Amino acid sequence: EAIKRLRAMTDLSRPPLGIAKNWNVVVLILESFGTEYTGVGNSYPGYTPFFDSLAKKSYYFRQNFANARRSIEGLPAIICGLPAIMEEPIITSDFSSNRLDCLPKLLAPRGYSTYFLHGAHNGSMHFDSFSRLAGFENFIGLDEYPKDNPADLDHYWGVLDEPMLQYAIKTIDEAPQPVLLSLFTLSSHHPYFIPEKYVGKFPKGDLEIHESIGYTDFALQRFFKVAATKPWFNNTIFVLTADHTQKSSHDEYISVLGYYRVPLIFYIPGLGEKAPEVSRERITQQIDVVPSVLDLLGVTVPDRLLVGASIFDSAKPGRAYNYNGHVYWYLDEKTYLQMQASGEALRFNHNAEVLSGDGGPEGAEALLNLKSVVHYLNEGLNRNGLYRWREAL
Repeated sequence: EAIKRLRAMTDLSRPPLGIAKNWNVVVLILESFGTEYTGVGNSYPGYTPFFDSLAKKSYYFRQNFANARRSIEGLPAIICGLPAIMEEPIITSDFSSNRLDCLPKLLAPRGYSTYFLHGAHNGSMHFDSFSRLAGFENFIGLDEYPKDNPADLDHYWGVLDEPMLQYAIKTIDEAPQPVLLSLFTLSSHHPYFIPEKYVGKFPKGDLEIHESIGYTDFALQRFFKVAATKPWFNNTIFVLTADHTQKSSHDEYISVLGYYRVPLIFYIPGLGEKAPEVSRERITQQIDVVPSVLDLLGVTVPDRLLVGASIFDSAKPGRAYNYNGHVYWYLDEKTYLQMQASGEALRFNHNAEVLSGDGGPEGAEALLNLKSVVHYLNEGLNRNGLYRWREAL
């Protein structure tokens, strides 16, 4: 019954858009780049003037939620469409050998070359292990990065964001087309190193991370300035999001939902008049990235039941699921619901005001939706059967 419900929730009532067939896909995962730090969508300037300007000419979703609180869990959510629903990250769990149909595994058979870039020491946060698990053919970490310019390194983690993003452009230039490239930035990770030539250039703010967010934003500006000169620019889908949030200084973000608020941008400069209408107020989540990319590319995956939904399918409501280590929670346009391990539930409105009972029919429906997702993922991982969902129908 859970599979049937989930199928009804996620089934496309239309064929995929296919308006960007065989285009490149670039997924930029920004370390700790919480929505709180941006100006766009907030009532204060923030620390990301370039990101804000890019959001205004992109599909930008302020009501976007991470499906995890750690980098090692955010990656499977963004690249594989798998939210973190258990205590241990899937990368280091007993399920790491399961069949996981992640984005590179789905696109490589369709002629894509695939690359994962992260400038830290190889082995850091198990990202090299993740790249193999996800199906990336090429991993570029600190060991593979050219050593001819010591100024490219921060002396703590590895390659600074500005040179690493420029190296991504070089990688795309030289890669067989089409290409899937994902890059995970690192400069906005503690100890928040700022290159000497940029010291004093970015506002320090009231949290230690704010200055480094400004540097990452500047590195993004440099990336897109150069990328826009390339012949592949107008046939590339750019996705920008974050792995998780960090410390907060605004009351709006010091809450159960606020701790998961990361931005999401789909920047597709070559679409032009083919660009579909999408509501910026839609609730989205990290696990929506995979189905959204596949929708644009016109790719179907009959062997995989995706838990997320394409942001371009307005017929399907936006939702978000999560697990914080104590309770599961669910959010849609009308309901915010938490489910204890016992299965008992409380329903809240978006301001987290407690309502009585299970919230009536809407709350009961939301609870069934949440239970279906949790059951499907738990059973699928335990039985290595996420790709065998049809057998349950």
